[in-house]
Amino acid sequence: MRRREVLILGASLVGAAAARRALGQDPVPSPRAAVVIGVDRPGDLTPLNGAVSGARMFGDWLVSEGFEVRRFIDDNGPVEMEPIKDTVKELVKRSNLTQLVIYFAGHGCLITGSERWLLSGAPEDSGAAVNFAGSFDRAQLWPVPNIVFISDACRSRPESLRMDFLSGESIFPTPDGSVGEVAPKIDKFFAARPGQAALEVPMGENVTQYEGIYTSVFLEAFKSPDETMVLDLGAGVKVVPNRRLEDFLFREVRKRSAQRNINLRQWPQTDVCSSDSTYIGRLTAASRTEEARAPEPNLSDVVSLALAQVDPSLSAPRPEFSRASVDAIAAESGFTEARSAILAAPDQPPSGVFLTSGFTIVGAAVESIAVSAGARTERAVNGEQTIVHVEFEGPAATVAIRFENGAGTVVAGLRDFVGHIVVEGGLVRNVSYDDGGNPPSDRIRELRATVAAAAELGIFRIQGYGEQRTRQALELGNALRMGKFADPTLGLYAAYAYNEAALIDMVNSVAGLMRGDLNAILFDVAMLNGELSGREPPDDVFPLCPMLLQGWNLVRVRDVQLPETYLAAQPHLLPALWTTFGAPGMNLIMQALEEGRLR
Repeated sequence: MRRREVLILGASLVGAAAARRALGQDPVPSPRAAVVIGVDRPGDLTPLNGAVSGARMFGDWLVSEGFEVRRFIDDNGPVEMEPIKDTVKELVKRSNLTQLVIYFAGHGCLITGSERWLLSGAPEDSGAAVNFAGSFDRAQLWPVPNIVFISDACRSRPESLRMDFLSGESIFPTPDGSVGEVAPKIDKFFAARPGQAALEVPMGENVTQYEGIYTSVFLEAFKSPDETMVLDLGAGVKVVPNRRLEDFLFREVRKRSAQRNINLRQWPQTDVCSSDSTYIGRLTAASRTEEARAPEPNLSDVVSLALAQVDPSLSAPRPEFSRASVDAIAAESGFTEARSAILAAPDQPPSGVFLTSGFTIVGAAVESIAVSAGARTERAVNGEQTIVHVEFEGPAATVAIRFENGAGTVVAGLRDFVGHIVVEGGLVRNVSYDDGGNPPSDRIRELRATVAAAAELGIFRIQGYGEQRTRQALELGNALRMGKFADPTLGLYAAYAYNEAALIDMVNSVAGLMRGDLNAILFDVAMLNGELSGREPPDDVFPLCPMLLQGWNLVRVRDVQLPETYLAAQPHLLPALWTTFGAPGMNLIMQALEEGRLR
């Protein structure tokens, strides 16, 4: 009965607004809008119990905050892609829109390193899913001051092969003309970190009604916030800025998930670019503030401390946390293990082996190698390493390496650089390069292990806001830039981080430095730089596909022209940080290179 009352109230508010517009009393649409999606039953997957109810609660709350809310909920019929895309297109074209919230509750999964939010037609219809990476990328092109993505969905790997083919679509359109001069501040709120599920639980003692833990905690942040979360705007208006939600969400979601099952882990992930005065919701008369509670270190603190230990200029860890408390989170999250494994892997040829251009491969036996025209290879096995010597006619070449199990990878071979490929469980876990085979400095080794581990867990990003964010970006660029004894993959990671932070000038800087140092450019950086959109790749781009798995999510969105061979191999991508193809995909690529159909 109570659910019905809430629905009637929401409908009456929307109806009243529509009536005012019809009478000419409210000719200007709201500057705040939201698209709320809730899907309990996609295809033949196990039905959820709390996605629709959570979407309803969240939508009703947004209405009370003055948002114009468009709902797409599957209790009255299927939720389809086109109406959502049409709605987003209409909203972003409003000249007065200042804030747009995109909320999703339902089944989610992680494919090619990015989220898919499943709509009613999934998984049978591979396009019936929201491709988050593509949506985020296109959202950066619209001049809406603040765009907020909120996802109460799993971020775990799909359990069935057919789910791997969910390509999904961007719900944001491409602008008709030139893009806005100022990129929006995009805030992202995820219910879990990559690899984890988002949990739903019974509401109190009622086992017939469920709620998502994350949605419940998110709304609770405006009912019972910590005192330190509240910003007083004057005139009796108090709000909880987006920037002040992270600690509360991390603490309360972890606590509630542990209360339900001590073996379950749900760690929300937050990335806020907006200013401290940007908010979604206010405190109401019924809200009560709690005494400030000591924050707990989160995943951002883990990366911040690790970077600062490599170079204090790279990050400013929060002083209230002891190193022991941050180390405990690092160990529990898997960051410590990932970083240690990368540091422990050999990154130099065995003693007595002289190599100035080529690769070392550890963790998998190599069955065969194919290269683009103009390059030649020789390989040998030395202990646990396969040593590949590459001779170049130009500054770079495409190198495809097939492992003994039939899977493999495609990387850029760079003249006067030795690449080190670490394979674990048949998947490429890490790729790094050293100039001329010279041993890297301890600082470079620690830096690239820290960045690679953070990227593997999906938590490498530019932190801070405004000048602080720009300053950190500059320091990171100075540390990761191409140069003697440095590693081009650090520039690759930096370009992705800059793209996530909408620091396009910094992406351009990485591209320029990379070309200057290498006389070539890695595919991913060229794609993020925008130079591959709608055109054939220039001759100095290698290889002709993304090297990091997450880059595949942007190929279609950015209208990148991949060779047909890579398009045919794409469905055979495996879940690794670095591009790894299954055997059928590698067969296609090896044959095309051997026949001279790829460069």
